[in-house]
Amino acid sequence: MDDFLLSLDINNKTSLLTIKQSILRVEKILDKDFKDIKIKDLKDSNNLINTLTENYSLNSVITTIVNLKKLIRYKKGSEDLVEEYNEYINDLVKERDTKKAQQNFNSEKEELNYIDYQDLKKIIVDKSKIYFENKKSYTEYRNFLILSLYVLMPPVRIQNWILMKKKEASNMKRKGESLTRKWNYIIRLPNGNYDVIFNNYKTSKSLGQIRYSIDNNILNKLIENWFLNYNTNDKNDYFLTNANGKNLTQSNFTNALSSISKKIVKKELTNNSLRRIFITYFLSLNPTFIEKQEILNIMGQNAYQSTAEKYVINEMNKGEYKLTFN
Repeated sequence: MDDFLLSLDINNKTSLLTIKQSILRVEKILDKDFKDIKIKDLKDSNNLINTLTENYSLNSVITTIVNLKKLIRYKKGSEDLVEEYNEYINDLVKERDTKKAQQNFNSEKEELNYIDYQDLKKIIVDKSKIYFENKKSYTEYRNFLILSLYVLMPPVRIQNWILMKKKEASNMKRKGESLTRKWNYIIRLPNGNYDVIFNNYKTSKSLGQIRYSIDNNILNKLIENWFLNYNTNDKNDYFLTNANGKNLTQSNFTNALSSISKKIVKKELTNNSLRRIFITYFLSLNPTFIEKQEILNIMGQNAYQSTAEKYVINEMNKGEYKLTFN
C-alpha cells in the first residue's frame, strides 16, 4: 500500500491517513491484502457498496468510494468502472444532504418545543387534579399517565413501557428473581406504591436488571387510579394498552406523547425531547457521581466517572442519599 500512497503525490498526513483508512475498509470487506486485490474484485460495485453501507456511516462510505476510485486507477482499471462508482457517490451525497436537512429540521423543531423541566413538572402536577376529579376517556387518561411517567420519574425509553406487565408484590419474590427476563414489570407494593423492574431494554446487556421505586405521590396515585378505573381487564396483564385491550406499539406510544403534550403543554414533546429536558435539569443540579450513576442507569445510559469523582467515591459510598421526585 505504501507504493500506492506515494503514487498519489500527497504531502498532507491527514489526507493520506484518510485514504489509508478507506483502503483498509476495502481490504476488510474483500478479506484480501492490498497486494492481492485485483480489478475483478472491484467489478461487483453493487455488492461492495451495499456491504459498505451496512457496516459504516454514510460519510465513511462516500469517503471510501472517493478513494476507491484512486485505487482502481492505480490498479489500471477502466474509466467506465471509475464512473460506475462515481454514480454511487452522487446518489449517496444526495442522501446525506437530505438526512442532514431532516436532522436540522428536527433540531429546530425540538428547540421550538423545548420547555424548562420545572415548568413542565408544575403543569403536570396542576393538571393531575383534573384527571383525578373528572372521568376521562380511556385513551386521554392513558396518554396523560404516559406523559406523567416521563416527568415525575426519570424518563426511560419507549421499549421499557411497551414491554411492561403488571404484578402484585404478594405474587412474587421481593427481588424479582421469579420474573421472566423477557418482560418489564410494574409491581404494586403492600403500601400502595409502585416499583418498576426493567429487564428488557436497549442497554440491558451492559446494565442488567434495573429496579426503581416510584417515590412521587402523584404518580403513584395516577397509576393506582389507572388500574382501578381504566385498565381493569384481568385477561390482559400489560401495563399500558389501547382502549381495545391490545398492547401499545411504538407508533401508538409516540402518538400518545405527541397528542397529550400538545393538549396539556401546548408543545409537541417526544420521548427524546422529554429525556433531554429532564437530563438538562438533572445535570444542572451538579449531582454526585453516585447520583448520576443511579439516575442515568434508570434511564438506560451509562454514567462515566471523572478522575476527581474517583477520588471521593469511597467516602460518598459511606453515606446515604435519596434523589426524590416529590
